[in-house]
Amino acid sequence: MITKRFLICLCAIALVACQSQTPSEAPKAGPEAPAAEAQKAEAQKAAAPTTADAPAAAAETPTPVVGVPSDLAGQVVPAGVDWFGAVDLRALKGTVLERQFRPWYGYLDTIPDYKITMEATGAGDLLGHALVVGGTFSPHTTLGFDLVAAVFGLKEEAKMSAWVGARIAEVGPPTAREFKLGTKDGVAAWMAGPSLTADVEALLGGAGKSVNDDAAWVELQRGINTKAPLWALVKIPALVRAQFPLLHREIPGLQFFPGVTEILGMTHAAMSLDIGDRLEVRGAIRLQSAEDAQVVLEQVQMAAEATLWDPSLFFDVFQLNTSGPMVTLHAATSEKAWRISVFWLSIAAQVVAYEELHVRRWEEEAMKEEMEMIPEKEEAMRMKEEVEAAPEAPVELPKP
Repeated sequence: MITKRFLICLCAIALVACQSQTPSEAPKAGPEAPAAEAQKAEAQKAAAPTTADAPAAAAETPTPVVGVPSDLAGQVVPAGVDWFGAVDLRALKGTVLERQFRPWYGYLDTIPDYKITMEATGAGDLLGHALVVGGTFSPHTTLGFDLVAAVFGLKEEAKMSAWVGARIAEVGPPTAREFKLGTKDGVAAWMAGPSLTADVEALLGGAGKSVNDDAAWVELQRGINTKAPLWALVKIPALVRAQFPLLHREIPGLQFFPGVTEILGMTHAAMSLDIGDRLEVRGAIRLQSAEDAQVVLEQVQMAAEATLWDPSLFFDVFQLNTSGPMVTLHAATSEKAWRISVFWLSIAAQVVAYEELHVRRWEEEAMKEEMEMIPEKEEAMRMKEEVEAAPEAPVELPKP
């Protein structure tokens, strides 16, 4: 069964590769193309400003990175956190992935525990929720961090607070200290650790500063897609960064490898993953300086060119850029390739589900037969015990 899953997934990946447009598949220019291109070039040259109007330095200005700060994080995640992210299921509504796997929602309703949990937490439509989590690194606590979490899109947000409170009461507070639970305008049920509660309450009350008031976090958010179903940002802890220089001593020759020193100076990292209408990955890392970013970009590009792997075989878009101290990655498949992949992934999921349900049904039938045979086995065992426990009849010896 594992081999079958692997083969099916491999076929899906192969289809993505076949459907992605490679450089050799670029449309050929027609007979009138040279003249049209020449006219277009002349028009652009005429419209372009002169050197005096636009100095050479202006041409080196980095292109603004596409992206917007998260509105959800701005509502509940305060400034000063070390990491935050979101799982936004609402971004999947109406997408190819949602339409192809929509019948599975009906199967979820047949699971008793699922319905009970959804009712107990006051949840509504599964794809109508978003979870936002942020926190600070706190080595002195049990978990190693304090956090704030908020759930958006609940039917009854008070039920979520009560449910979370009950779970915490069962095992005790994760950091051996109280967590604050609360609700706000029927929009979010939230919980916050001891060091963040006051800041979260201020944000929910319309005051205080959020992560969107921090220029470093805003710049990093613009390097990814905060509208994607999954995204996260993290600030590399100072204690971790302090250990990086030790690698130069522990691994001989590492210091002579170009780009390693620069990338070990990374201060922030971010990533977003979109699997709705296409597979899209965006990443961003913030280095110590623009010079470090340029070195890292050149080394990554050189590594990609020096290997046999060609990103264009898998992605229609594959871009590495720098913007100041930021290095950003944007990789995405075409919508057509993703539609084909999702179709075959749904087929693979159906095969796996059929096998699982078939095995489960076989086990249930075997268990039922065994239960039906238990009375017969018990009766046979009882009769055997009675025979063994019965006194033996005395043996009469023949008279002489």
